[in-house]
Amino acid sequence: MSCYRRYTCDVLKNVKVDLLNKAMEALGVQLDWTVKSIKFRHGNDGDAVDASFADNCLGIVLKGDEENHLKVVGDFWMTGLKEKTFVDELSQQYQKFNVMQQLQQSGYIVENIEQNQQGEIEIGAYCY
Repeated sequence: MSCYRRYTCDVLKNVKVDLLNKAMEALGVQLDWTVKSIKFRHGNDGDAVDASFADNCLGIVLKGDEENHLKVVGDFWMTGLKEKTFVDELSQQYQKFNVMQQLQQSGYIVENIEQNQQGEIEIGAYCY
């Protein structure tokens, strides 16, 4: 059923665009940074966004609140994305790339990345 929603991601604050692009790509989603607004499916006004995805049915607002949390807005209906888990999966993928970048900047070499049975991402890294 069509339902327009706005989700704030508590763990995604002051998001870096390059890491966000990588996280979205890991989820099989391509952001369109040229689209600056999305509309309700029935043509009513929607939201101003920084980027859109899922045929412009969904959008990303980088500074979605006064604390600069990322916000996902739009209508998940018929996009093929799971409304209940998408924000959590995006947060997890973003933090994976964030941790990997921080490790590499600190001189570590990322050896392996695995997802355990609980769905947690485990990153193996070492430094000489």
